[in-house]
Amino acid sequence: MKGIRLIKKSVDRSLPAPIVRKKDYEFFEIVNPIAHLITGLYWILEDVIVWHTASDGSTFDDFQYRYDELIIFERNHLKIAESDFILRYAKFIDRDWDNLVGLRSLQDANDTLRLTREFIESKAVVYFKCIDAVYWEVYAPDPKLLLILQESFDFWEPCNLDRND
Repeated sequence: MKGIRLIKKSVDRSLPAPIVRKKDYEFFEIVNPIAHLITGLYWILEDVIVWHTASDGSTFDDFQYRYDELIIFERNHLKIAESDFILRYAKFIDRDWDNLVGLRSLQDANDTLRLTREFIESKAVVYFKCIDAVYWEVYAPDPKLLLILQESFDFWEPCNLDRND
């Protein structure tokens, strides 16, 4: 599956001579430009922690109380989240080695207990993979989704899905 690697750099175009500066992209900044293409998806979350405080200071204080309605299924390090969970709570996700797979149907989510390459390539609408908090990789069978991300970020490079577990 084709993808793009979003490198955490940005160009400051407000200066007369643009300079490259470091910018840590937040997960929600990656989700926002493609939100209209990933609405209605169920989510498999692998090793994802939902934080109580976002980078903007807002809090998700009721997460502990709403956990049972937001997380449909959980086993070991995998969780299946309700439809549109990522669109509503992306700003509370920010960690190393997060893997998030968006699926059209809940049945697709229940078909697996492991995120293998074969599963992702056959079922995923989008797959987000954070690599050591250095960059995000985004994979999708729809080239339109990847093109929107390419146009939204200054530094990216193509990549291919290579998940061998």
